[in-house]
Amino acid sequence: MGFLVFPLLLVLTIAPVPGPPAHVLADFSRLSSAIDREVAIVGVDGTVREGIVTDVTADDVTLRFGSGAKTFPRADVMSAERMRDGRVDGAVKGAIFGAILGLLTMQAYESTGDRFGAWAGSTAIYGGIGYALDAAQSHREPLYRATAAAAPSAAVKLSLRF
Repeated sequence: MGFLVFPLLLVLTIAPVPGPPAHVLADFSRLSSAIDREVAIVGVDGTVREGIVTDVTADDVTLRFGSGAKTFPRADVMSAERMRDGRVDGAVKGAIFGAILGLLTMQAYESTGDRFGAWAGSTAIYGGIGYALDAAQSHREPLYRATAAAAPSAAVKLSLRF
């Protein structure tokens, strides 16, 4: 049974977490949590603009670019994503993985001090590895998605003639 623990822990720590539901992402005020952070905004026309959020109101969002700032109305923003998610979750997953793995290897040591040292070392090392792996990831965290009613309808028309 012990040989199944390592693959199970690996799957549980690496498995992707589902994102927030659509009704949560439709809340424009979620952008206020990204003030002074870098985000990517996709406009109605498909243009992606990356900048740092400086101000968010109920009707618009202001981004700072290298050359200045620009305000985007809510109607022109189809989606917004934080450029990087937090790194703390990777460290926590790594520490949990290391703590359980350390508990499994504690029985190899004779003294209590050695057992605790092996457990603490395993927890710290795997926590650092988890942090480093999460920092290396470049995935984005969704902050806002316009509802289907707000999205413009497609202007594609198809007709067949014989």
